[in-house]
Amino acid sequence: MVIAIGLLLLLIPGLYLAVAYIFALPLVLERKMNFWAGMEFSRKLISKNWFSFLNFAFVLVLLNLAGILLLGVGLLVTIPISACAIAAAYADIVGLPLRYHVKISCTKFIWNSLLNLAFAQKLFRLFLHKSLAVLIFRSGVST
Repeated sequence: MVIAIGLLLLLIPGLYLAVAYIFALPLVLERKMNFWAGMEFSRKLISKNWFSFLNFAFVLVLLNLAGILLLGVGLLVTIPISACAIAAAYADIVGLPLRYHVKISCTKFIWNSLLNLAFAQKLFRLFLHKSLAVLIFRSGVST
């Protein structure tokens, strides 16, 4: 019981900080901020709409889990898509200098698609369908 309470007390702040620090790396790289200044700016920026970013992170996790279900080879596609989605979100929210707009314009499609609820629902259904198919295949149950 004590271990469960301790685990819960670590998971909640860890989840909050993991979502709040999504933009820390782009801020440090693009704006050449100090590490702690980038972390703090990211936290302040994301805390305004934290639940929206939690949903965004959840969709990215589901996307990468779908890549794992494809024997890990799918991660070669889903990880770059996740990085592009974070970059497009960063570009939309923080803004980028004009020289970056050509490079980011292709990722805006990914960002808009990930935020589209219908796309998220399709992705979740696909994830459930594939995971059930893998479980049925591994258990040897014939349909």
